[in-house]
Amino acid sequence: MNIRSLYLLSLLTLTLCLSCGTNSRDVATEGAKTVENIVHIQKMITPQNATPEAIDLFVHNDPKGSLFFAQQVLRVGAVKSPEFTSLCQQFLSDSVVMKAYNVVDSLFQDGYDDKISDAFLYFNHYFPNKPLPEIYTLVSGFNENLLYNPIQIGVSLEKYLGENSKYYTMLGIPKYKQAMMKPSRIPLDVVDVWLRMQYPLSIKKRKLIDHIIYEGKILYVLSYLFPKQEINYPIGYTTQQWEWCLNSEVGMWHYLVDQKLLFKSDPLLIRKMIGPSPFTNFFTTKSPGQCGRWIGYKIIQSYMQNHRDKTLEELMWQTNASKVLNASNYAPK
Repeated sequence: MNIRSLYLLSLLTLTLCLSCGTNSRDVATEGAKTVENIVHIQKMITPQNATPEAIDLFVHNDPKGSLFFAQQVLRVGAVKSPEFTSLCQQFLSDSVVMKAYNVVDSLFQDGYDDKISDAFLYFNHYFPNKPLPEIYTLVSGFNENLLYNPIQIGVSLEKYLGENSKYYTMLGIPKYKQAMMKPSRIPLDVVDVWLRMQYPLSIKKRKLIDHIIYEGKILYVLSYLFPKQEINYPIGYTTQQWEWCLNSEVGMWHYLVDQKLLFKSDPLLIRKMIGPSPFTNFFTTKSPGQCGRWIGYKIIQSYMQNHRDKTLEELMWQTNASKVLNASNYAPK
């Protein structure tokens, strides 16, 4: 067997491994609740329908949605004011916003409602005592991907046009970030931010190990909230990137331990290990970004394998990173 054949065989094996366990992560969700309604603000007010009458109708028909739009997009506090109507019209007549509306209208016909609803069915199944958010889709003028407060999440659809969108290149967005700006990431990003809001990382947790364990828990839980997806879906790695981490797991872990980095609290260190980037600075340029998150996932995977009685809810409440690490018996060889 030649080298190319061996490579293709190993790649096929890895793909099967990424897919394996999918059925074991799936559970019945009968009786679980989900988000009641996803409101599409971009269909309620548009550049083609930006009259004072249409804006007043929007406020009348959806008081909560219009207030969310006012506060999160226009950054005004009230909707029943001339300022809101005027700012709405200015926003909708902006040339960039108008282009964004056009491409969003052609790309998003269903708004990914079903996929978001399915994910929250699993969320409610595993976290029945946690609230469910009100969800809106909208155009924010290339603002943040997600706009949110303690009870609501807004999805800026123009931030999910696909990694080859010409607008992202024009805006100077790096390629590694563009790779995450595609429609298939919407359900995951929405549930991810809601999970973090329910279980925030304490501001007192400043060491790298705290962030590694926290991110590992997030990725592990997300793998169960999207059980029909491959295991690399939550972190957004390609098959090749996941394979690189598997092949480099021992070396990465030994580097963190030998260099005594796990208990350092340098914000730059944490950002380079956890944050989005074209590669993880401490390793080779062939590495994917966020290797610290991947290592965290592997630690949590080992922890849960050694504590099969633990629920996902109990996992998220376990906030002592050092105890989790020790109890995981994580020791890649």
